[in-house]
Amino acid sequence: MWAPPLGAGEPIPGALLPHLACPTTSGTGSECTSLSVIRINDLKTKFVLGNPLLLPDEALVDPTCCDSLPGNIVASTGFDLLSHAIECYTSKAYTRWAKVGDPRKRPYLQGANPWSDLAATRALELVGKYLERGVNDASDSEARDQLMWAATLAGMAFGNTGTHLPHALSYGITHLMHDITTDDYAVASPFIPHGISVIASAPAIFRYTAAGAPERHLEAANSLGADTSDAGNEDAGELVAGRIVELMNKTGMPNGIGDLGFAEADIKSLAASSVRQLRSIANAPRETNLQDIENIYAAALSYG
Repeated sequence: MWAPPLGAGEPIPGALLPHLACPTTSGTGSECTSLSVIRINDLKTKFVLGNPLLLPDEALVDPTCCDSLPGNIVASTGFDLLSHAIECYTSKAYTRWAKVGDPRKRPYLQGANPWSDLAATRALELVGKYLERGVNDASDSEARDQLMWAATLAGMAFGNTGTHLPHALSYGITHLMHDITTDDYAVASPFIPHGISVIASAPAIFRYTAAGAPERHLEAANSLGADTSDAGNEDAGELVAGRIVELMNKTGMPNGIGDLGFAEADIKSLAASSVRQLRSIANAPRETNLQDIENIYAAALSYG
């Protein structure tokens, strides 16, 4: 089922056992997707398995499962849901992909589409409104409940759309991380939570990708809570990035990949690692090559 070098790439042979999914964080939305991710520490990388048969039969979404989560975990997983939603909404539209006549041969993840748009925009509205509250006040049940709902919505969205550059570039970070731990996670070094590895580069990425879909980026910024009243398409990337950085600062997130232990000398290695994520890179609204990825990482070292 897993691709080489982890496996032989064989398809799932048939129906699986009944699958009831109950999320215990408000971030991945995996209860609504047919994707599975596993990290093999010996290989220092993650592998993704996608198949419709992996979609849970039922999702039991109970926000009280997150009542005891420390704020830093709510923040990390919350930024994962934020990035799921905004990557869905700004990804390469399904109408821009090459036409495939046989529906059975069409890619499972199809880029931005009207169905995913509905869930992604609502998820952005909710995370923009409730993330800071849910992170900084564990007793704010309204905020934590809404973050759980937003995570489910974002899962519904990206389960059909796929992600793009923030997730692609997160692979380089978790591949090459070294001598680092994260508060509130009882995991030995080296460890950077997925949501943090994704969001650390996101402001620099959206400054870059906005040129490929400026209207979408501007609409996403508005949904996330940025003031877009006097903005034009040329402001879209900065508005998205600025709003994400604002939320990162208010929730104690690292201020770029420099806070994750990386320096200018690491940029080429990071880019060489992440450029292998062909599917996610192809799903971006703007064509992206190795030099572009190096430039993004350089811009993501610190946000001032």
